[in-house]
Amino acid sequence: MKTLGRSFLPLEIQQCSDASKVTVLLNAIELEHLAIVDKLLSLIDYYEIIFAAEDLFKKEYEFSNNNLNLILDLINIVRIPEEMMTDLRSAIIAAWRLRVPGSTREKRAKEISMVLQSIERLRNDINWAKEHPDPDIDWQLGVAIMHSISLRRFDLIPQDIHKVQDLLDQAMEYLETMMYGLSSAQNTTSISVAR
Repeated sequence: MKTLGRSFLPLEIQQCSDASKVTVLLNAIELEHLAIVDKLLSLIDYYEIIFAAEDLFKKEYEFSNNNLNLILDLINIVRIPEEMMTDLRSAIIAAWRLRVPGSTREKRAKEISMVLQSIERLRNDINWAKEHPDPDIDWQLGVAIMHSISLRRFDLIPQDIHKVQDLLDQAMEYLETMMYGLSSAQNTTSISVAR
């Protein structure tokens, strides 16, 4: 486990002078960390099987529905305030198009490939997190999850794109503020709804 300065440890540990209590708290953090990692790995393994199905590219509705479910399930894992999560999920659901104008099997095959690449990148981030336990791992994984969400402009009703974009930006700002502190809030990474 990476050695951290006292000021980077959770407040409960900073204030604790009993070594046995510190050990118990650190073990609890590690168990929580492993639970999040295992939950994420199980989730993306499940969706990888779905998106690797041989004939999914032929089924526009099924592909779109699975893509929406993946996005919503990933957002559920991110540690953002409940109200922010509810607003983001509701905005995506309200803006989601199950049928995309001009969609073809060839385009869907490329989109499926992009989703599978995104899942693989997220798996790499999760495996790295598993090998490098850290008290801030929830925030780091939250940022990785938000960057892995394959949300494209043509998946959404045009007039709702900006609302979804604003909510994604708010979630990223929150995660990065929690991870790096208030000073970095002005340098937040924006998540763009891909074209």
